[in-house]
Amino acid sequence: SRSAAAAAEVEKATEAAAEAAKAKAKEKERAERKAADAKAEVAKAAAAAEAAKVEEAKLRRDFIATLDMTGQPTLGVEVDWADGRSLYVKSVQHGGAIPEWNRTRPPDFYVVPGSRILAVNGYSDNAETMASLCRELIAAQAMVQLRIRGPPLPPTTPPQKEKAKEKEQELGSDDEKVKKEKKDKGKDKEKDKEDKKAKEEKDRKKDKKKEKKEKEKDKER
Repeated sequence: SRSAAAAAEVEKATEAAAEAAKAKAKEKERAERKAADAKAEVAKAAAAAEAAKVEEAKLRRDFIATLDMTGQPTLGVEVDWADGRSLYVKSVQHGGAIPEWNRTRPPDFYVVPGSRILAVNGYSDNAETMASLCRELIAAQAMVQLRIRGPPLPPTTPPQKEKAKEKEQELGSDDEKVKKEKKDKGKDKEKDKEDKKAKEEKDRKKDKKKEKKEKEKDKER
């Protein structure tokens, strides 16, 4: 009996060890799946960020503005260089080389508030140096070549969103139809009720008239 009890204990311990191993394997599997999911999410986010960069690049409009500073005392713009790498156009004045440029160019090549000056005569990535160079070139009445990045174009509505919008409008019109049909049905029901009531009233009057005639006949008899 002792040997049987010992064997049972060994079997029980073996089963417990097997269960623990299974639990450990499942835990490992869950951890691996979780890590894989996290990796996939990171990859997805990276792909989305890259796609956003590509889309942003599409929306950017870079062009070269070549300005003759002869007789021009100023560029005619107020700029900010807080980012340290470009000159951000805060406002465009009425007079100056850039307003003159705008007057003789199509709208796609306007320098407007929100535009950025990325380079001055080939110099870039140092806003303070570019601003200083602009002052020197204006004083020298020299040619100034600016690489301009226009503000991003407004995003267009994707075809899928347009379709979804159309579908919503269709659904909206369907809802209106349903409401109208319900309203019409309600009106029909009301009319049926009124007709029924009128018919009942008519029948009641008819019955009263008939009853009256019968009573008169009885009296005559």
